[in-house]
Amino acid sequence: MTLWIADSGLADAQIVAGIAAAQQVLAKAGVSAEAAHAAMSAMLEGEDEFDRDAADAWENAETAAFRVIFAGIERWPESAALTLR
Repeated sequence: MTLWIADSGLADAQIVAGIAAAQQVLAKAGVSAEAAHAAMSAMLEGEDEFDRDAADAWENAETAAFRVIFAGIERWPESAALTLR
């Protein structure tokens, strides 16, 4: 599976730049995209046990990606989300 940004309304070429930023954040945190996604999903589903650091890494990766692809836009689209595909 690979990282992607769903429902952004942007062209694939623009999304690729955001994905690179997200990958850098995850690499720096030392967590795979799959592990971070699983942790974030567990947190959102209200599970008691999940890897908080991995969930934080996912959130930070999404923010980094959005800062790149939505630079200069005051409000990011609420429908946009970092995901795996």
